[in-house]
Amino acid sequence: KSWLADLKHGLESEPIPPGTNDNLIRLAMCKLQQDCPLQVREIDELMRAPLKNVRIAGRDRALIYNALTVYLFNIAKDYPAAAEAARSAIALDPADINHQLWLASIYIEMKRPNDATRQIALAKQLDGRGMKRKDIEELQARLAASQ
Repeated sequence: KSWLADLKHGLESEPIPPGTNDNLIRLAMCKLQQDCPLQVREIDELMRAPLKNVRIAGRDRALIYNALTVYLFNIAKDYPAAAEAARSAIALDPADINHQLWLASIYIEMKRPNDATRQIALAKQLDGRGMKRKDIEELQARLAASQ
C-alpha cells in the first residue's frame, strides 16, 4: 500500500488543502459504517499524521484535533484520549462551539456529569444566536438520562 504511505507522508509534511478535516472525518465515519477497506491501525495513523505537520497551526490545527476527536470517540472508543483531543481543539480555537459540544458529549460517556455540565454551560455562552440550541438540548437530555 504505497499510496497509503504517500498519503501519510503528505499529511505529515505538505501544505494541507482545504477540506482535509472533513475528509478525515469521512474516513473515520467510513470505518464506523463498516465499509472501509482500511484497518483501524491504518486509519489511526492517518488521523494522527497531520498533527506531525508543523505547517498546520491555529484554527486549522484545531480542526485536525476535531477530526481526531470524532475518530477516538466513535471508532477507537478511547474516551480519555478523545477528551484530550477535544481539549486541544478548544485551546487552539476556544470560540468554536463544536469543540465544546464534543467535549460535553465525551464527558457524558465518561460519567463525568459536573464536567459535562460545565461544557454545556460554555457552549450556551458561545451560542449567542441559538444556532446550536437543539444540540445543546440533546446533550442536556443525555446528561439527565445518564444520572
